[in-house]
Amino acid sequence: MLKKFVFLILFLLTASPSWATVSVYAVKPDGTCSFANRNTYAVHTGADLAAAEASVHSEGTAANCLSMTAANNSGFAAGSILVFSGVDHNLADANYTAAIGFIGTAGVTYIGIKDNSTATYPTFACATGNYSGSSLDNATVSGFKIMPASPAANTVGWQLTGMNNTTLSYITVDMSSQTGTKGIYGGAAATSNATIDHCTIQNTAGYCIYFAGAAGAHQVNMTLSNNTITSGSRQIFITYPETALTLTGNSLSNGTDTGYSVEINLTIAGCVLTVNGHTQLNCAGQFYLLTATYGAGSIITNSNFSGTGNPRIFLDGVTGPITISYNTFSSSGTVVNGVQTSDGGSNITIDHNTFNGPGAGGIYIGITTGTTSVTITHNLVQGVSGHGIEYINGSTGTCSYNAVIGCGTKTVTNAGIGYVLHNTAVVTYNYDIAANNISGGFASLETAQATLNNCIFYKNGGRFSLEGGGNLDSIRAGVYSSSTGTSTMTNCIVKENYPYQIAFNCKANWMESYNLYQSDNTSPELAFGNDGSSTRTFAYWIANYEASSIYNTPGDLSFITLPAPSATSLASTDLFPTGISPAINAGTNVSLTPDFDGVTVPQGGVPDIGSFESKWCRWGANGVFGLTRWGVAGY
Repeated sequence: MLKKFVFLILFLLTASPSWATVSVYAVKPDGTCSFANRNTYAVHTGADLAAAEASVHSEGTAANCLSMTAANNSGFAAGSILVFSGVDHNLADANYTAAIGFIGTAGVTYIGIKDNSTATYPTFACATGNYSGSSLDNATVSGFKIMPASPAANTVGWQLTGMNNTTLSYITVDMSSQTGTKGIYGGAAATSNATIDHCTIQNTAGYCIYFAGAAGAHQVNMTLSNNTITSGSRQIFITYPETALTLTGNSLSNGTDTGYSVEINLTIAGCVLTVNGHTQLNCAGQFYLLTATYGAGSIITNSNFSGTGNPRIFLDGVTGPITISYNTFSSSGTVVNGVQTSDGGSNITIDHNTFNGPGAGGIYIGITTGTTSVTITHNLVQGVSGHGIEYINGSTGTCSYNAVIGCGTKTVTNAGIGYVLHNTAVVTYNYDIAANNISGGFASLETAQATLNNCIFYKNGGRFSLEGGGNLDSIRAGVYSSSTGTSTMTNCIVKENYPYQIAFNCKANWMESYNLYQSDNTSPELAFGNDGSSTRTFAYWIANYEASSIYNTPGDLSFITLPAPSATSLASTDLFPTGISPAINAGTNVSLTPDFDGVTVPQGGVPDIGSFESKWCRWGANGVFGLTRWGVAGY
């Protein structure tokens, strides 16, 4: 670690001619400070450091140095570097006992070097807390531990209110779990170009990283990177971010606030949000974005939300463009959706995420007020206890190339539908898959309107009455509608769902064409409830609602390759058309390409029915060649 900071200092001294006259000081815990010139600093250990201390620079007198007892700090030139060290670097004590905390000087770099024997940074052990970061504009503070001996309730570990161009790095804040204590704090004042990097916040009962701002006092160009937070209530809280807010590589765990683990609020229009490599484990609260219109390029990516509590992203009144991509959501509870929107908003893309159960659902769009222009694509939802992907309250968008597998709970009524459309929502579904979901593959309710193209609905609905238990409700079918909205279904495969392939519970304005239906020996093709006029037969359905579709006999079940009966994931060959499938070249052109696996459509004269276009290279002695559906790079 010593070599690391020596390299940093030498870099600062030699990076440009303006650094050539920078002064370096070795600071003792007793409040004295010695000048060390740059040529001998690299060997300042033991006797060498003592020799360097014999030459005291005028700026390094006890009256002017960073005082550990009287917070007296003046006389250092901007650009100076102060190095704090412990016992193995020939200083008497590793603990600096400041009376009221750290008072810095603008433009000065403060570096703590780890003790060689205990590998700990110099510790500021103020009696009660409230370390001030005042006068730290254009300053860097790196390599210290803040651990008040007896922190008072609601005190602050490190305060950065109103700082500009300030960097905190490798700072540990430990507030001994005292009530309401905060870790790193910025109050109701403007902060610009603040960087908090590789810091650790632990045993803090209140907010851990807190920047409040105010109307007209914004947090401009803030970066939080590679920080570890293992306690606290609301672990990251930032309001009024402006221009850019970047959160990369942060790790949060065990947050206790049941509402929010991360809250970003009152974002200034056009701010670009970047969240990359974020980890949130066993936090009671969610990752919460409120009232924002984000700038182009905003993204939450490569992050992991898992464990107990609320491992989800909640967008409340958020307007993009914003993308949520390549994240993993794994909940061990049953009361959370992986990504959820509410109170309006628009222009949101959710793509290439994985949602693992048994959380309450995968994606839920439009609570309270609908969210418009939502694109959901290439996501995998598997084994959650609720529905897979759900739009509600007038939400609109496109849902394409997703797979919802094995969702729902046997003993819970009306839970575990692959895709659900509520109220006045209007959504187009392209090349989506729903398989082995408890309550059904797809449901359209109230006045919702759906367009389904090249989807597969396989073995949804379950057979729990045959297994000797479980609740059966009215929405157990491959495709179900009680909506009066106009909908179409084209080029879809509906196969072996239970108890029905298709079920309607009202006079649906629903038109289908070029679909392939197949029941097994126990599941009828179609069920009509009370549609306001008569009970319609299957023959009536074919004559009046279907065009150019295919109906296979119950004994012929081999036209697509099949996953295991209770699978919550798919193998790379599942649901492909076999070489003898009637789905090949039996569809119609709906102006879509490629298929679920990226194969160009069509391969023959016309598109195939279903989500996978038949291609000669897929079939050989060993099955599929060169295709990986659920790989790291997506599918």
